[in-house]
Amino acid sequence: MQIGLPMSIARAVPGARRASSFRGVVRLDILVAGGLAVLALLVTHLAPTAVWPLTALLFLLGAPHGGVMLKNGVARLPSAGFIVLYLAVAAIVLGLFVASPLAGLAAFFLLSAWHFSRAEAVAGLGIFATFAAFLLSPPQTHALIVDIAGAGRATDLMLLAGELGAVAGFIAVARALWTKPDGDLLLRFAAVVILFALLPPLLAMAIYFFALHSLAEYRAHAGPKPERAALLFLPVGVPVVIGGAALYLATLIGLVSVPLMAGLALALAIPHMLDEALRPQPQA
Repeated sequence: MQIGLPMSIARAVPGARRASSFRGVVRLDILVAGGLAVLALLVTHLAPTAVWPLTALLFLLGAPHGGVMLKNGVARLPSAGFIVLYLAVAAIVLGLFVASPLAGLAAFFLLSAWHFSRAEAVAGLGIFATFAAFLLSPPQTHALIVDIAGAGRATDLMLLAGELGAVAGFIAVARALWTKPDGDLLLRFAAVVILFALLPPLLAMAIYFFALHSLAEYRAHAGPKPERAALLFLPVGVPVVIGGAALYLATLIGLVSVPLMAGLALALAIPHMLDEALRPQPQA
């Protein structure tokens, strides 16, 4: 049972959406994340070649959550004009990423920190989740960023900034728990720490993204009728999953480079985060 304001009200009251999307569904999300973490650990140790397909699948299953919009508390598909604008911004982002992959990654991390923090009851948890891999898996995170953006002093500075971001988020959550103990927040915080401490960085982020972020968004858009979510997200989800799977396979067989695949993924994610950042917050 979801506790808090109805989503139609929560979207209209500044600050209410974060608490309402967090409360009441935390433990279900934790169960899903825990189950996926166990599966991921088994895959990591028993079938390492399946780590990347599992990671890609979780990102693809979570990605359509940004494809349905809430207007006056009612979930709707975006208009044709919005889709055209979205793709135009994605093309610009891709061009900027190709020109400067490191700058593109930096923008992506900053927007992700804002995006995730907006959905958490305590903003610091979203910041910590964004940068946790920098602190808990530095060698693997370094290798990933080098594969995408190359090595150099600027890359080293990004890694240091990411570690500082993780520490800042950790302190913010710890302070919130010290000031006002909260069992749900503690569970969610512990889940994020465990995910990034035990799993490869991208796989840990994929589980957080799907189980601890996207599922809440799917529920919020579906309201009291889960079947409504399926009908709403199918027109967006099917192309996203098919296109994403095709991109992954093309990268796997060498038709698309890893940096280009990352650039395309970022180009499709950043407009969604920009839309939420720039959309005016309705007033009650």
